[in-house]
Amino acid sequence: MQENKTIPSTEITIKKYYEKCGHTIKETNEIDDKYVNLTQEEFTEKYFKDNPKYKLESFSPQEIVVTESINASCGKHYLVTEENGKILLYKIDDSNKKVFYKDTGLTTEYLTDEDIKALDAGIRANGDDELNSVLENFVS
Repeated sequence: MQENKTIPSTEITIKKYYEKCGHTIKETNEIDDKYVNLTQEEFTEKYFKDNPKYKLESFSPQEIVVTESINASCGKHYLVTEENGKILLYKIDDSNKKVFYKDTGLTTEYLTDEDIKALDAGIRANGDDELNSVLENFVS
């Protein structure tokens, strides 16, 4: 029986779990040449020597999944607000305080009263996809 080994097309997925907010962010990369043609045992020994903060979740020739727990929030928590007719973005930090992130370049000029009230109260968005969805509602 042939042992599973990494191949040039193996992907490494890193799952970062953020303890303060409970979110997990995945990042997938191509395998580095120095990890090709290794068994699970060889990969584990070599990869974790270079990256001690990770733990192995799964191993196959197609994909290796490693995890990391981080004692912080993911930094992908946003508050969308309106100030002086402009739609602004704030990030919510680990202590739940808003920190200015950027001016979206969008204005409230053509928004409904309901949208403006929601912005005045602040619209929370968790993650880039949710943030983009919120912002798309104001341009369509």
